[in-house]
Amino acid sequence: MDNYLQVENLYKTYPGGVQALRGISLTLQNGMFGLLGPNGAGKSTLMRTLATLQPSDSGSIFFNGINTLEHPQYLRQRLGFLPQEFGVYPGITAVELLDYIGILKGLIHHKQRRNQVEKLLAMTNLTAHRRQYVHTFSGGMLRRFGIAQALLGAPQIIIVDEPTAGLDPEERNRFLNLLSEIGQDRIVLLSTHIVEDVERLCQQLAIVHDGQLVAEGSPADLIQPLHGCLWQKRVTPAQVDSFVARYTVLQVLLIGGQPNVIIYHPTQPDSAFLPVSPTLEHAYFLTRQTPAKV
Repeated sequence: MDNYLQVENLYKTYPGGVQALRGISLTLQNGMFGLLGPNGAGKSTLMRTLATLQPSDSGSIFFNGINTLEHPQYLRQRLGFLPQEFGVYPGITAVELLDYIGILKGLIHHKQRRNQVEKLLAMTNLTAHRRQYVHTFSGGMLRRFGIAQALLGAPQIIIVDEPTAGLDPEERNRFLNLLSEIGQDRIVLLSTHIVEDVERLCQQLAIVHDGQLVAEGSPADLIQPLHGCLWQKRVTPAQVDSFVARYTVLQVLLIGGQPNVIIYHPTQPDSAFLPVSPTLEHAYFLTRQTPAKV
C-alpha cells in the first residue's frame, strides 16, 4: 500500500514566545525521508506534533487523506514512534515488555502477538537477550529495542528522532542497516543532526533551521548547485577571520595543524584556491549561511 503524509503550514509557539515551528509544509510517501537540522531547529517539536503527542497552533496534517489533528486515533493506530529519549520499566525482560506493549497496541491474540514479538527480537538481533532486563541494556541495545517496539502492529508510518545519538560506530552501522531494511513499504521519517545518516539512507530530505524549512529535495538535488562553487585554501590562523568576513565560509578544517577554509563562491577567487567536490554536508552548511559574498 502506498502511504501519504501531507503537512501544511504548521505553526507552534511555546509559552514564553519561543517559535518552534514557523510554517512547515512537507509531503512524504513510502521510503526513508530525512529531517536534518541542528539541535534546537524544531525537529523534535515537529516529530511530537506529527505523532499527535502535542497540538499545533495552526496548520494541518493529513495521513492517507485523514486529518490527524482532528482524528488523532487514526494515525496512532498506524504509527510506530521512537523518541529521542524513552524510559523502560525496571525489572521486566525484553520479551515481557514487548508482549505488554503489543497488548497496548491492540494485538489481543496471544499466539499472533508472541510470533510478532519473537520475529522482531530476531530482526533487531536481541533474541539472545530476550530474558534480560531491558533497563540493563546498553545504549545500542536499547535503541534496537526501541525500533522493535515501534514496529509492533505493522505500522504504516514510523518516526524516529535522533536514533543514532550516542551510539558507537558498530552499533550505529547496525542500527542504520536496520532502518534501511524497514523503509521499503512504509514511511520512515528520520530526524537527526547527523548529515551522514541522511545521506546514506534517505531518498528525500528536508533541512530545518530556526523552525523553518530552508531546503528540500533528494541529496543529489541539494548537492548539484554547489558543483564548481566550492573552493579550498590553506591559510594561517591569523587569516581565518578576514576570510570569514570576505567570503561565505562553510568549513574551517585543521589539516596537519594548519587551517584550511572551504568557501562557497560562484567563481575561483584566485589561483591559490583549489576546487572541492561538494557533499550533502556542504549543502547543509550553506543553508545556515548568508548569501554568498562577491
